Amino acid sequence: MFRREVRWLIRRPFLVLLSSIIPVTIFLVLASIYARGIATELPIAVLDQDDSPGSRRIVRLIDAAPDIRITTRVADLEDGRRGILSGSYQGLLLVPENFTRDAIAGRRPEITFFYNTQMMVAGNLSARGVSSALPSIALQVQAASRMASGMTADQAAIAVQPVAMQTHGLFNPALDYSHFILAALVVVVLQLTTTLATCYSVALDAETPHNLRILRRLGGGIVPAVLGKLLPLTIVACLVHAVCDTLMFGYFGLPLDGTGWLLVLSALVFLLSCQLLGAVAALFVRSPPPALSVVALTVSPSFGYLGVSFPREAMNAFSIWWGNIFPATHYVSLRVDQTVRGAPVDVSMATLHHQLFYFAVTGLIFYLILVRIRRKAAASGAQPQGQAAAREE
Repeated sequence: MFRREVRWLIRRPFLVLLSSIIPVTIFLVLASIYARGIATELPIAVLDQDDSPGSRRIVRLIDAAPDIRITTRVADLEDGRRGILSGSYQGLLLVPENFTRDAIAGRRPEITFFYNTQMMVAGNLSARGVSSALPSIALQVQAASRMASGMTADQAAIAVQPVAMQTHGLFNPALDYSHFILAALVVVVLQLTTTLATCYSVALDAETPHNLRILRRLGGGIVPAVLGKLLPLTIVACLVHAVCDTLMFGYFGLPLDGTGWLLVLSALVFLLSCQLLGAVAALFVRSPPPALSVVALTVSPSFGYLGVSFPREAMNAFSIWWGNIFPATHYVSLRVDQTVRGAPVDVSMATLHHQLFYFAVTGLIFYLILVRIRRKAAASGAQPQGQAAAREE
């Protein structure tokens, strides 16, 4: 059966594309998108109605923030609105009239920033860039105001910030998108292509009872025959996963702060679970085109349930339950724990147990379907030919 499937794999260009070339190509395309890792220098516009040396200095300080870059100066709010609507820049910084005078006088003037929340990532990043620059600017303005009233530099510093606060970002302090978004997208792509390739391969034999009988005779039983049928695709999926991870850990610098053997074991259980999911779908639907359509429509949206773009803790019960149907959900959780978080083995073992439970349940469903098919074939073969033909009619 293994030799037969290798020959099938070589003779079917679509299966080769689906199991190896397509996932690697998609990963390379995604890698080119996230090659920089960090989104920087997002364009914004500025409307400086004060136009004083103090306001120009503030604009320069905000422009120095790494997340944003002031590319345009507009004449009024309407020009700024049109620019945001057209997508020329992500936000508009408004410095009001008499800003410097009011700041020195202690009247607490406001700097306003308009940004596009429709594009959530770009809008939030640009707002974060402005927000990160404003506290230091506010402290400088308040200190200058107090020094103008007769305080020394040290007294002014203590007055404007009596309690110093330190913040430390954990696990991904650089906010590198390749370490969480790209790493999760790779898993979703592998889940989709591995499930589709297995579904297509199994559906080719499950389409007619004649093919299943040939499969059973070649393998000495339906269960060992199917295992031999799945093994070549398992090897291909492992090689594709290894290629993607080599680029992730090598080129993108994804850290491996956890335990390597646990990550490898989790990846193997994940790929086998994807194959079982595709095989179950193939045995249910039988015909390859409808089976591929069902798998594609069901598995493709699984990225939204991983908890990467939207936290799973904020999802409703149905979303959490539906997300557990996909093998990638728990694998991504363990993968994050063992790469960027460096979690101990005992912390990730609970997630691995979820993976093994999913694998066992899917494998049991797959086995029961195979037993049902075998019993049905045996019952049909034991009937007289006339009765079997009458039942078919």
